[in-house]
Amino acid sequence: FELLNIEYFMSDDRRLPKRSPKRKLSSEASTLKRSRVNSAVVSIDDVGALGEGGGNTLIERLEILQQELHRSAEPTELVGRSAERQIIFDFWRECLTSKRSGSLYLSGVPGTGKTALVNETRRALLSGERAVPEASLSAVVSVNCMKLSSPTHLFTEILDQLKASGVVTHPTAHVSHKENLSVLEALLREQSHMVVIVADEIDQLHQKNELILYQLFELATKPDNHCILIAIANRLDFTSTLLDRLHNRGCEPQTVHFPSYSRDQLMDIVQERLDRALCLPTGEMLDVFDSKAVRLCAARVSNVVGDARRALDVCAEAVARLQERIRNAEAIGKAALPSKVTVADINAVTKGGSLQSTSVLQSLPLHQQLLVCAILLLQSGSSSSSSSTNRRSTALSSAHKSKSVGANDPTASQAFELTAVRGQYSNLCRRNRLKALPNATMQTSLDALAGNGVISMSRNRSKVVVSLLATKESIQEAYEDNRLLKTVLESLN
Repeated sequence: FELLNIEYFMSDDRRLPKRSPKRKLSSEASTLKRSRVNSAVVSIDDVGALGEGGGNTLIERLEILQQELHRSAEPTELVGRSAERQIIFDFWRECLTSKRSGSLYLSGVPGTGKTALVNETRRALLSGERAVPEASLSAVVSVNCMKLSSPTHLFTEILDQLKASGVVTHPTAHVSHKENLSVLEALLREQSHMVVIVADEIDQLHQKNELILYQLFELATKPDNHCILIAIANRLDFTSTLLDRLHNRGCEPQTVHFPSYSRDQLMDIVQERLDRALCLPTGEMLDVFDSKAVRLCAARVSNVVGDARRALDVCAEAVARLQERIRNAEAIGKAALPSKVTVADINAVTKGGSLQSTSVLQSLPLHQQLLVCAILLLQSGSSSSSSSTNRRSTALSSAHKSKSVGANDPTASQAFELTAVRGQYSNLCRRNRLKALPNATMQTSLDALAGNGVISMSRNRSKVVVSLLATKESIQEAYEDNRLLKTVLESLN
């Protein structure tokens, strides 16, 4: 079926499950009566019965909802990652209790819950029913490798954090990378308790200094080192390349892959945030978000990026539209205020291909990025090109174009045969002194791009054609800081 067919969402009367709220917002007295006895949902019009002093006015409640939908808000429990949660917890607990070094590698595109689940596991190990006594005795260091000014500062940053926690007493400033590594290895051997290193965005190290990346994994391989490494990466081709080389060095980690979120998982993630924000003191749920709107948001995001953060962004923007309508209605003295976030709000927020995340474009391997640039260059030159290939390939049916959220955008309306894409990509590689991928590998790369919602591939008669779903603006923004790709795209300006 077509994910963008609105009739599907309007005709599907399957209701979202109503969950018990994860926490009570208040226990103050209330005279609200349930408007729907069976579903324990109250209308937006009943909120005023609480009075302005109770902190539960409509605007205040929508502000709470905006806070819960923000990317930085920590979920009570990450939804849709039970298998991954168990693997991470068991690995971490086993290494702590047995005082055994080890490394765990988490891979997946941005927004799939990797870092959030590590943070949740850390909290679970320190407190609650599943807490491990050894967890409180260990030192945990968290480093985002993207924020390092240079890869050589990695071990300096680890030592600085250990110093701040009291594990290290001697200064570490103005010491060479090699000396810092030696100091850190000696420290890990001397420790009676485990040191946990959480290294996020480690694909940044691979791009700048491979040796440091291998040295990091080797820290958690040597049996005398009391070190646990949890490494997180986003790049899609990084796993196979890295694991092969780590295997040759004898320090291959345990791996966990985080697939993109499905529609149902995104629905659950959004609904969990709604439950937390819209629970009234009586335990009833305030009805301000149409369940069909939640379903549409989840379907569109899963069809393009599968990024939970983007689904929350879409819902937050839709709530902002509702707040604006309420303010406008109050300004002109309307008695009946807008009631809820609707399918129309989600449609307005997601139109024009705005779902394509720059983080996904940035996380692609170099040759996939070059393929994206090649298609964009073909697209930008197609209007003035007299090439018969381009003229034939732009006649893509509306059925093909409706496969993506970006299909309504002008930049997503042109399709190109594989021969044209291959030729443009090969020219880019030649001009930049890069070795082009073989045809079979290039096809695999195009399949990966299609799987991540960056392009669409369809058959036009007997030939396969490729359409770009990401907008020109999102591609230029994503590659603004990449010298090679920025140079490639300069002709567009």
